[in-house]
Amino acid sequence: MEENKTQETIVLIKNDIYHRNNYTTFLRHNGYRVFCSEEHKTGAVYTENEQPIVVITDSLRYFREIREKEISVPTLYITPVSSRKKYGLKYGAEKTLLEPFDFRELLEFVKKYSKIK
Repeated sequence: MEENKTQETIVLIKNDIYHRNNYTTFLRHNGYRVFCSEEHKTGAVYTENEQPIVVITDSLRYFREIREKEISVPTLYITPVSSRKKYGLKYGAEKTLLEPFDFRELLEFVKKYSKIK
């Protein structure tokens, strides 16, 4: 299968395989190329190597990893714990979402940074 050269890349870091698979399927269905990781270090490597338009993560440690590498990518922090929501913005996320959330909110965030309209 030939890869679509117009696809934009997203890095998804989510430790819960159920949600990681659901988010990946949804994003791919909407035309995005998704690199998935269950942990922050691999996610940071994907961010560095794949030049994503956005990163979606549930890992606060990820923010430290990319800060050390001096990488700047719009990031969405997702968490099921309401008391952690504030930390996403504190550590550098453009937006935070509390799980469960409407997938349209996820897509809205991604499209905000998409170059393909």
